Amino acid sequence: MAKLRSRSSRFEKKKIVFASAKRKTVSQKLRDSESFLTILSIFCLTIIGVSYIFQTNSMATSGYEVEEYQNRLDALRNDNQNMKNEEAELRSIKNLEDEKGRLCEVDSSEIDYVTYTDTAVAMRR
Repeated sequence: MAKLRSRSSRFEKKKIVFASAKRKTVSQKLRDSESFLTILSIFCLTIIGVSYIFQTNSMATSGYEVEEYQNRLDALRNDNQNMKNEEAELRSIKNLEDEKGRLCEVDSSEIDYVTYTDTAVAMRR
């Protein structure tokens, strides 16, 4: 019997522990869930704010890079146009005639053609 009483006292202690534990009411659960939702909302807004700042920074940096590349492209287009103008100037008839005079070439008004009567290139002796 002593063993039965000790077991029953053990069960009674557990019942007392369960009975002394506070059960949350619906309003307490609602308050806990509201605080959880508030903390979750603040966390989400913080994440959204930080990502917005990083995205804005990235776009600003990209804008500066695009502007730099656009300036470089404009400079290359100007260089290209200058080279085309220089090429056209160098290919002009006036420059070609001046260059011909500088190289001391003569006009080719008289043209002498060399004609070969024999088809053999080398002769045998």
